[in-house]
Amino acid sequence: MKSWHWAWKAVLLLAFSLIVRLLFGLFPQTAEVIYFKGVFQVWRVVFDYTLGFLGDVLFYFFFGGLFLLAIFHVVQLVKSEGNAKQKIGRAARGLLGAMSILLATFLWLWGMNYARPLIEDQLTLDVQPFSVDSLAAYTNEVTQRTIAARNQILELDTFALDATYLPADLETVMRKHLEAVLQDLDYPTYGRVRGVKVYPKGVLLRISTAGVYLPWVSVGHVDAGLHPLQQPFTIAHEMAHGYGFTQEGDCNFLAWLACQRSDDPVVRYSGELGLWRYVASSYKRTQALDEYAAWRRDALSVGMRRDMTAIYAEMDRYPDIMPRARDAAYDTYLRTQGVSEGLLSYGRVVMLAYAWENKRTQ
Repeated sequence: MKSWHWAWKAVLLLAFSLIVRLLFGLFPQTAEVIYFKGVFQVWRVVFDYTLGFLGDVLFYFFFGGLFLLAIFHVVQLVKSEGNAKQKIGRAARGLLGAMSILLATFLWLWGMNYARPLIEDQLTLDVQPFSVDSLAAYTNEVTQRTIAARNQILELDTFALDATYLPADLETVMRKHLEAVLQDLDYPTYGRVRGVKVYPKGVLLRISTAGVYLPWVSVGHVDAGLHPLQQPFTIAHEMAHGYGFTQEGDCNFLAWLACQRSDDPVVRYSGELGLWRYVASSYKRTQALDEYAAWRRDALSVGMRRDMTAIYAEMDRYPDIMPRARDAAYDTYLRTQGVSEGLLSYGRVVMLAYAWENKRTQ
């Protein structure tokens, strides 16, 4: 009965949390004011200036703690009195309670941000789908800009860039740039969001993920096996989640702006390269494969092609584990949170960047 008692309380907590989330979804501006600018900012300050200093340690504590807790309860269940049917019932109630606690804390620690107004509405960006011709023109524009950004590092080189070109304290650098961008856009940055590497290399890449933000530890994580040229953009992306942005395309957009703001040419190149990969992916879907391959061969500089080859080679070291299952699960998760595009929401950065640049030139 004791097991059912706490599990029932957990279910009620989840039900209450879901009702609040539903109400916030009906009134996004209320979510912005009460949750994002209120409750969430208080949590960020409290966490970031206490447990946040532990950084990557929390990642292992969280998953290790869940594992040990599961083992403990399994042992207790086996030792408990009663027949198999009674034990299965207690196990089901316990699992229901545990899942309810995880989901409720997910919502209160971060997930309520899904109810916030869209970033394009807040920034008054005219986000529109591309025509084939406008996408082709923007692809060529971003390609030339990315090549120019690389040339600012080493104009005449033709070898792939490596980790020796990155700033020494990349986490601090990217936090500074991202906070400056958010402050310019009139978003609060009271906390000190972390963006840390996790090991062993490939632990995230093997599930088709370069980085992840875990609300339960309130820290952004990137895979230590990620190619150095991807790290500034990806760290800024995960930090953007930590500052309260849920949409993947929004975080890509903010990461791109943060990289653009840097005085370091490698950081700027990482941002342009991150945007270019999404633009090129969108452009590829409008072209025949042989035509796209010919365009890419002719449009990219030798150095940029070798950088891309090095990135793909690094990713090939960590092949996906059940990529279709992962994509289906994450796509479903995004859609249940109101992200109608699902996984395609990552590519919204293309429309956001285009709208942003158009607004600035008007």
